[in-house]
This record gives sequence, C-alpha cells and structure tokens, in this order.
Amino acid sequence: LDRSMQRKKIAALFLLAGLPLFAIPLYLKVGRPGMPDQPLAARISEPRTMQLADALARIEAHLAKNPNDAKGFEVVAPVYLQSGRFDDATFAYRRVIALSGETPDRLADLGEALVAGQNGVVNADAKAAFRRAIEIDPTFAKARFYVAIAAEQDGDVEGAVRQLIALSASLEEGPGKMRVEAELDRFRAEGKAPPRT
Repeated sequence: LDRSMQRKKIAALFLLAGLPLFAIPLYLKVGRPGMPDQPLAARISEPRTMQLADALARIEAHLAKNPNDAKGFEVVAPVYLQSGRFDDATFAYRRVIALSGETPDRLADLGEALVAGQNGVVNADAKAAFRRAIEIDPTFAKARFYVAIAAEQDGDVEGAVRQLIALSASLEEGPGKMRVEAELDRFRAEGKAPPRT
C-alpha cells in the first residue's frame, strides 16, 4: 500500500468503534465495583476537572501497582489507540484478553491496534485476532471489515469486494455501513467493484 492509502486507513480505523474518553474520569471515580477502595480513588476529588494526560498518568501508576486490573487496561487501551500509542494499546488489549477472556470486541480491538501499529497493514497477528473474533461471532462487523481489507492486501481484490458487499448488506444504516460503503466506493472508483444499485 502507498503511504497516502495507509494514512487514510489509519484515519478510518476509529470509525467502526467509538472512543469513550469519559471512561477515564469515571474509572478514576468509581474504580472496580465490588472491590475494596484503592488508594488511587481516594486521592482524586474532582476527576472531571483533571486534564486527560494527568488522569491517564494516574491510571498508569495504578496499573503499575495493580497489573491484574482488567478494567483499568480496558479503559486506557482505546485512549492509547486514539493518541497513537499503538504498542501500548496492543499491550493493554492483550492484558484485557489475558485477564478477562476472549470476546469478539476485545479481539477486534486488539487486531485494530495491531493494524494501526503497522500503518494500516493487516499483519498475521491482526488477521488471527479478527478471524478468532469471527469464529466466536460470524456476524461481527468490525472483524469482517478488516478480514476483507486483509484479502485486498493479500492480492485478492475480488474476494475483498465480495466480502465488503456482503458486510454492507448485513448492516443497518449508520457509521459502520457508511465506512464499508466508503471502502467500496474506493473500489468502484478504481473499476474493481460493481456500481451502486
């Protein structure tokens, strides 16, 4: 892939899933339900007024002392991804899976972090994560999208188009369907996909 296409794919990575930045102050305030209070929570009086960087640093300090806090890793992983800290995002998603088990969401998020870290290339580790997500839930849209992109990158443009058309047909109107259609429009502009019907 050329660099402009890679940049476009990186920019599009975050459109199939939202980024709940509010989760950081909420996590700092609430912590892990049902668990004893942590010193971290006691030190914070007004999380809403904290800068994101300060909040993130506090969670990172907490996680350094509590490496089995799956919820903490779940909170910071998408923030790392959005801020371009792809290796940290990958590590955090791996910790969440190790601590809390595989789900399609967790696997696809891991795959997405791996793709971002490779400038839009769906490498073998990312493909494995997406395919495992599809094994668990064959309808899972984000994983299906990236498997289609992987097919294109592997030279199977026809297969990629076929998968994207099927994916688009399975989605309701919304941002996810719009993202898939935008990818199909790229193929159409290159004469590699049938026109819209």
